[in-house]
Amino acid sequence: MTNLMYGGGLRVNEVVSLRIKDIDFDNKRLIVENGKGGKSRVTVLPKSLTKALELQINNTYMQHQADLRRGLGSVYISDNIAVDFPEFARH
Repeated sequence: MTNLMYGGGLRVNEVVSLRIKDIDFDNKRLIVENGKGGKSRVTVLPKSLTKALELQINNTYMQHQADLRRGLGSVYISDNIAVDFPEFARH
């Protein structure tokens, strides 16, 4: 996280809010949503962090799949959403 903050110029709240969808590996950039002042911006994805991020994403995906096989790996969603989208808690 510290490397992302330094290399990409992210603030603490921006780096902890970063999601996989915000990482553009092809164009080597990070999309920061709702940053300082509620503004969104694009910043650089440091080349030195690309492999580490890809490895972390892959490891987390594999762990999530293992958790799902064990009946774990879901999150709470409200009842009204669960009725319409029962699989949301498991993705």
